[in-house]
Amino acid sequence: MRKIVGFKIQLRAFELMRRAKKSGLALEVSQEAVQGDLDRIAKSLKPAILFDTFGIEDPDRKVFSPVSGIAYSLILATIGEASSPLEPVSVGHETLIWEMALEECRKFAVEIISSEAQKDSCELSPVSLLLAPEIQEAAVKKMDAGKIGMSFQDGRLTPLLSSVASLAWVSKIKKKKSKPQPVREPGAETVSAES
Repeated sequence: MRKIVGFKIQLRAFELMRRAKKSGLALEVSQEAVQGDLDRIAKSLKPAILFDTFGIEDPDRKVFSPVSGIAYSLILATIGEASSPLEPVSVGHETLIWEMALEECRKFAVEIISSEAQKDSCELSPVSLLLAPEIQEAAVKKMDAGKIGMSFQDGRLTPLLSSVASLAWVSKIKKKKSKPQPVREPGAETVSAES
């Protein structure tokens, strides 16, 4: 099990503006002003991830693994509690900012998991967020989420700015084309093509 806390998260203004536009929200400020606020917000976050990989024999594989594979990785991520209001840029955009920050935490874990999977000649399925409360509760228990300050209380993750995700390890099938070998009878001599 790997636990990493206090790593740097980079929140990008153009990504927030893209998500806001897609959601039908408008930011009436310059990208530079948004970036300044996002940099301030990023410094106030307390990112932490806890992740582990479980083999095919794991009894919880069918609950947590998004697709069948030779293994799956479970990722718990949190950015702590919101410490202050996100004025002025993010009025109405808090959810987008928190989603971006949690996604950055998961990406950090996935990069590490991906390098481990490549060593085992595997590729990873897309990340699957586990949103069902009973599955989140099971993941918190399985992973001892208290190590990063996460718990499951009153039917939800605590802190609220947390997520549970998984991805499957899928074996890469390499097909090598081999040159056809001439068939010879035992004891037959090799005949040159020139004869």
